[in-house]
Amino acid sequence: MSKQTLIQKIILQIQILRIQIQILLFKKKMTVPNLPGPRYIIIHHEGGNNGFLSVNEWHRQKWGWKSSLGRYCGYQRYLDKNLVWWQARSDREEGAHCPGRNKDSIGLCLMGDYSKERASKEMIEKLRDMVDYLRIIYNIPRDHILSDFEARIPSRPTICNCSLHEDFVLKYRNKEL
Repeated sequence: MSKQTLIQKIILQIQILRIQIQILLFKKKMTVPNLPGPRYIIIHHEGGNNGFLSVNEWHRQKWGWKSSLGRYCGYQRYLDKNLVWWQARSDREEGAHCPGRNKDSIGLCLMGDYSKERASKEMIEKLRDMVDYLRIIYNIPRDHILSDFEARIPSRPTICNCSLHEDFVLKYRNKEL
């Protein structure tokens, strides 16, 4: 057997193994941190005051996609009202938070319903600090900070036009925060 034929067989075996791994991951509904660095940061709010564990459980029941960190929450990070950040997915792992942007963004979710209330000054400061941190690490431009409703693909709209868009996203992009 020639060296070239051996190399071709090895390449074919690697391709088959890759396909088998993808099938296995799909059956187990798992995601893996295999994406290039994120290009966007998308800001969300929970729409309630249930907390991370409740959101994680709801996402488990609704979709069942387990992250490499063992969580089901579709956002990469979640900020609760005690100002504690929870990490549900790796930053380089596909999210389940914004159709059309799940593979090139980090989803940040704040506890609360900001269509009915305003985020506290402390929540906004904590969010700003996290966005600053992620922008530095991944070299994300300020104009790539988006709210959920403006980031989604048109065929999957959301009614999330919350106060975070005006109170945080627009101010942050305009360097007012």
